[in-house]
Amino acid sequence: MKKIKAFIAAFLLLLVFVATLHGVTNSISLKSGSGFKTWYNQYKDKSYQAISSNMDKKTMMVFGSSEFGHHQKSWYHLKNMFKDRDLNALLIGQPYTQSINHTIALAALSKNTTNNKVVMVVSPTWFRGDGIDPNAFSIRFSDSEYIEMLKDDRIKRPLKEKIIKRVVGLLANDKKTLSRVKLYNKVYFEKDQQWTVRSLETIVERMRKDQENSAVKLAMLFEKAKYQRGKATIQDPHHIDWQKFKEKAYKQSLDESKNPLYIKQDQWKRKFSKKWKRMKNAHKNDELTKSEEFKDLELFLQVARANNKKVQLILQPINGYWYDHTGMSKKRRKECYEKIHAIADKYKAEVADLSSYTYEPYVLSDAVHPWKRGWVLINEAIFNFYQKNDLAKR
Repeated sequence: MKKIKAFIAAFLLLLVFVATLHGVTNSISLKSGSGFKTWYNQYKDKSYQAISSNMDKKTMMVFGSSEFGHHQKSWYHLKNMFKDRDLNALLIGQPYTQSINHTIALAALSKNTTNNKVVMVVSPTWFRGDGIDPNAFSIRFSDSEYIEMLKDDRIKRPLKEKIIKRVVGLLANDKKTLSRVKLYNKVYFEKDQQWTVRSLETIVERMRKDQENSAVKLAMLFEKAKYQRGKATIQDPHHIDWQKFKEKAYKQSLDESKNPLYIKQDQWKRKFSKKWKRMKNAHKNDELTKSEEFKDLELFLQVARANNKKVQLILQPINGYWYDHTGMSKKRRKECYEKIHAIADKYKAEVADLSSYTYEPYVLSDAVHPWKRGWVLINEAIFNFYQKNDLAKR
């Protein structure tokens, strides 16, 4: 009897907690200030409603990965360089998000802006081995964005079929997510008219969207300071001396790097110096030109074309000194960049290739992520692409 009473009491407490939590999240609006667009948060990126609520007709989507989380407090990080009216950019990207994640997000979100440009910051490390790891894809998968992709009539059936096939393949080991995806496919792609199927899908869809929205609202509540923007580094977009910024970033990094890789000193001490010996030739057999990631990149460009988007691919450099040491040869790295160029040319995408900075000091804070000078290079490419044929009108 005592156990039953204890169970009932615990259950009632749980109900009270859930009701209170639901009340709190319902009181939080998904629409926020301009800082939301550059906020680095995994829950934000998975909620279609949260992202679309903070887009406007001039918003340009900028897709990437873990680089968005590096040096966020620096003057040179994209979120701190510009006023929103000078660069109305929406950053979407977390660790392990790659071309297929962004293909789905681009298809889902394109209808929410009339800006006809989109950027993807691409790392050659995406193309190692087989491409994106299925577990990583599963972690970053967004139900709401996938559903919006399926609903979008601008994405024609053959292209949707390719995306669906790729998603189903990547989720093969995640049975729960795969079962939901198959249900969405039945209703929105196969147009299954069975009442039981459509009713079940409605319930599942509402639950998942509610979970995604509640998660981002709670994150907004506890991370409010992180998505508020301060004074922009650049006050006059008509007169930007990019060379001056590059030189300043270089000088500021001199005392913060005393190592053979020219990376941030704390990264060298904490990580790279400790594994220097054991990583000798560790990447000598890594394949860089046969990955499924190249097909995923084509899917992204095909979705962009279906939505009449002009694409800029920013090819990030990786640390040449490190990858020479680990056995990933210059030749193989060059072949990877060249293959990306060839795909970009096929779809008439612009390319800002930063691979020439592979051996330049203080561009990267570690083997792959941008440091101060690296962020200046990325910002310059994004800003020039965004403002092309636009700044002169203002």
